[in-house]
Amino acid sequence: MVLAVMAHNHGGSFKVAFPSERSTFAMPGFVRIDWSEPSEHGQSGHGLRCFGATGEPVFEYRFKRHVNVVGNKHANWIAITDFSGSSESTVIAFRLDHPARRVNLRDELQKDPKIEPLLIENHHAYVEALSLSATGEITLKIWGYGDRSPKGFSLRKKLRLDSIQGKGF
Repeated sequence: MVLAVMAHNHGGSFKVAFPSERSTFAMPGFVRIDWSEPSEHGQSGHGLRCFGATGEPVFEYRFKRHVNVVGNKHANWIAITDFSGSSESTVIAFRLDHPARRVNLRDELQKDPKIEPLLIENHHAYVEALSLSATGEITLKIWGYGDRSPKGFSLRKKLRLDSIQGKGF
């Protein structure tokens, strides 16, 4: 399956989707992201490799279905929305200068007493990174439906990534 690439680049921020017809997205001076198909390298699932401004590999991520990636050159953050199944998605965020330190934003959202029941008690619950500002503020969309919300729910939440960076590593 090939999805159309959505590559938006506005003032240092971007959003791109994989798989796509393009195998690489680059923002010179910040990041290059390479996508590989499951059959390459003999591994299961698709692969993403993120390279920093100097071309050094900084992060690898494997996924089964499709992902959206948002980032901001000025904030030095990347967030990957992994649509891992038909009933859920999650968002993993990391700084390019500390790629081993990542935070699962779905886990962070579940600490919010208003959001936690929506994510836990609905059998279709999704979290998606929509944008990332130069100040490191990420805008997330949380939506879905299920036993708790049979008519569905949809909300947006902003988080300051630097305020949660020290947690969940």
